[in-house]
Amino acid sequence: AGPIFGVNPRSEGEEVAGRPLVRSLSEINEPIDLAYVAVPAAATLDVVRECARSGIRAAVLVASGLGERDAEGSTREREIGRVAADAGMRLLGPNGYGLFSARVGLNLTSYPTIPAGRIALMTQSGNAAIALFRQATHTGIGFSSCAGLGNQLDVNFADLVGYHARSNDCDALALYIEGLPIGNGRHLRDALYACQQAGKPVVVLKGGRSFAGSESAATHTGV
Repeated sequence: AGPIFGVNPRSEGEEVAGRPLVRSLSEINEPIDLAYVAVPAAATLDVVRECARSGIRAAVLVASGLGERDAEGSTREREIGRVAADAGMRLLGPNGYGLFSARVGLNLTSYPTIPAGRIALMTQSGNAAIALFRQATHTGIGFSSCAGLGNQLDVNFADLVGYHARSNDCDALALYIEGLPIGNGRHLRDALYACQQAGKPVVVLKGGRSFAGSESAATHTGV
């Protein structure tokens, strides 16, 4: 609900799907709830800086080629995190699948018709999410939300599991995990315990358990 703006520095005042296209965030004269940053890795830092200057408090980053790629990408990713933290901005991603919320009618993923239901999905694989969406369509179940965590630069599994333990929107959680940020295991354990206390089952598929799988996970999400 509410207005959606497309931002492209090469815009000449066009519209996309009936929505206005502007050259920069500074042209949007109203508060912005969420920025969906769909630019290459090399451009992501500059866009996050622009988001910070505009007072945006939440952003979804989809670019790959940052911390999971090489030392240069890791350096750029850390700087993105620093800029966001200094501005009080929360980040989902980068290298993530996007964000879906049935309650507010938000779908920032590549899958056009996610079946709504009572399962909260957190994943580090877009393909895993798509497979579950297709299966859910055939079995009559659905999702209250989906979050593609990617490299977990900021928002991580523990944050989201803890949030959904308290949420009234879901009855169960499904997780596809390749890895966790260093030192995050205890926080995730506490969040899982909160789900147990709330009576919410949590199903976890852990990727990267074999040697070949761990190598793949390292190149996929850097964990």
